[in-house]
Order: sequence, then C-alpha cells, then structure tokens
Amino acid sequence: MIGRIRRTLRTQLLPLAGIFAVLTIVVSIRSVLVERQVALTEQVVAAFERQRAILTVLTLLQDAETSQRGYLLAGEDSYLEPYRTATAAIPNALETLKGDFSGDSEVLAKIATLEGVVAESVAEMAGVLDRKRSSGTEEAVALMRGGKGREFMDQIRELLADLQRSEAAKVAQRIKENREISDWLRYGSFAGGAAILALGLIGFFDLRRRMRTI
Repeated sequence: MIGRIRRTLRTQLLPLAGIFAVLTIVVSIRSVLVERQVALTEQVVAAFERQRAILTVLTLLQDAETSQRGYLLAGEDSYLEPYRTATAAIPNALETLKGDFSGDSEVLAKIATLEGVVAESVAEMAGVLDRKRSSGTEEAVALMRGGKGREFMDQIRELLADLQRSEAAKVAQRIKENREISDWLRYGSFAGGAAILALGLIGFFDLRRRMRTI
C-alpha cells in the first residue's frame, strides 16, 4: 500500500515538473521580448529626436528667409531680428544634427553636403542684405531674384526631406516590430496559461484516478 502511494506521488511530480518547465520557458521568452520592446522604444524616441533636429534646421532657414524678405519690403531694421536669431542658431542646429547621426557615416556625408548648401544660402541672404544697404531696395530685390537663393533652399529642402523619409521609415518599422512583439507576448501568455492549466488538470484527474485504486 505504502509503495503504491509513493509511486502515485512520484508520478504526480511529472505534471508539476511540466508546469515548472512551462513557467520557466514563458518567463524566459517574455524577458527577451520585453527587453527587445524597451530597445525598440528607445530607438523610436531617438528617431523622433533626429526628426526634430532635421525640422529645426529647416525652420531656422525659413525664418531667416522670411525675415530677410520682410526687411526688403518694409525697410525697417526690426524685421531683421528673426534673421539674426536664426542665422546665429543654424551652426548649433547643424552640430546637433551631426551628433544625432554620429554613428551613421552615410547620413553624415549627406549632412556635410547640407552644411555646404546652407552656408551658401546664408551667404546669399547676407549678400542681398548688403546690397540693400549699399544700393537700395531695387538693387537688392534684383539680386535676390537673379541669385541662387531659391535653388539653394530647394536643395536644402530635398536633402532634409530625404533624411526625414529615412527616419520615418525607421520609425514605422520599429513600431511595426513593437506591435508584433506585443502580439507574441499576448499569445504566449495565453498559450502558457493554457498549457499550465492542462497539465494541472491532467495531474489532478490522474491523482484522483490513482487514489481510487489504492
């Protein structure tokens, strides 16, 4: 009798061992997936920061351009305050942009090209303002219309748009992967719970059956 009881109890350890194994697997997989989710979230945040840096450069250049044109129309020095603020902030904005992409040599090469075009654009705007002071509004407007200001801004917009598209694609991919991991976590939890429940029920009914035969 005692021997049969011992054998029954030993047999009951199998479902318990199975439950422990399932729990171990579920917890291990969840840990890996959660760590991946954290990494993806950090990458998305970093990508948003890079997008903001890209937008900052474009906004500053547009502010400078708008301020320059306002000064040409109104002729009042106060209209140049946004121009001065923007052109003073552009170098730092470009350095921030380079810092955000410090590990990507391909993007850094594009930013180097961008820096050159930005420098030409700022120099062109400064030249128009100098012409306004030295020769009057008509000469300055003629220089602006005949210059390469629009061409420079078009190049800048295209370069920045290319960087934005690249970052937007990365964000979309990270978000997609994050959602897939969330699905795996949910399905894995259901599957693990179902396996544990099944093993528990098997152990319970097997124990009841064996106890009846003792």
